[in-house]
Amino acid sequence: GIPRWTAPAPMIWNGNILKFPTAGEYLLHLLTFPFDAAMRFLPWTLFVWAPFCPAIVPLDETPLLSRFLRTVFLGTFCLLWLSPFTESRDIFYMIPPLAVLVALNYWIVVRRHGWKLLKFFQIIGTSLLILCAGLFSYLVVPEENLPVFLMKLLPRVDDSPYRLLSLICAAAGAFFALFAVILSMLGTRIWLTVIVLAAAIILPYRGFIIPYQNREMSRMELGMEFRKALPAGERPSAVYRMPDVPRLYSEMHYFGTEIKSITSPSDFPSEETIVYVFSQVVPSAPERTWERLHAVFYKNIELELWRGKLKTEDDYE
Repeated sequence: GIPRWTAPAPMIWNGNILKFPTAGEYLLHLLTFPFDAAMRFLPWTLFVWAPFCPAIVPLDETPLLSRFLRTVFLGTFCLLWLSPFTESRDIFYMIPPLAVLVALNYWIVVRRHGWKLLKFFQIIGTSLLILCAGLFSYLVVPEENLPVFLMKLLPRVDDSPYRLLSLICAAAGAFFALFAVILSMLGTRIWLTVIVLAAAIILPYRGFIIPYQNREMSRMELGMEFRKALPAGERPSAVYRMPDVPRLYSEMHYFGTEIKSITSPSDFPSEETIVYVFSQVVPSAPERTWERLHAVFYKNIELELWRGKLKTEDDYE
């Protein structure tokens, strides 16, 4: 047969192998992409509709520029919506035209609907204040005083290194939420209120939700499982990831090493006698002797850890 290292290379984009989604996955993408993009553009989604509103378009002082930007934005949006390879981060291609459109129509929206936005911000700020205060109380109140259902739903880990970070972010989030409520009541600049509200949302999310997601037992167990598969006395400083393997940063935290992405086996450092690689198949590097240390089915793929040792002259005899 054809040697693996001479077979046609797979299609690679941004360090990942392009794979066509199933019919169900593509249909789900078509149904959810507009809502996903709207959520990710928050809080500026509140201003996105203005450049496309028939009542506001005639008031635009730069109609030709706005028309050009609307065409670019809609074209990019439709392309990403219909593409089967679109990822969440690809919506950033829509940001440049959208940012200019929002800036051109900002004052029109503020003059016409500013009081409605301030009322809405008061409601959001009050809700965030209650939420952040609840998160802070959850972390401070002794476990025996918390409801049983809450502890089962979200087990608290007091020895977590993230606990102090969660406390600080919850307190800071409550402060920004209160500040946003005050700004809304005073009728101050809306752009400032939007920024403060965004901080009140991002801080507790980054300091509370994401750390708890990273402590999921599945990720911890996977990292420890691969760590136990290493030969005794070997602790690599880095493990390489082939394009057919998803990024596993949280899992590698428990594996105890850094993960580096490569596009082909030719990227292995020649000075390293032994390399460790995450791949779905044996790496196509004939100059090394490959040994599969461990394999698991994870995130709908067969994830394998390979150990590659440079061949010596004795290996070719």
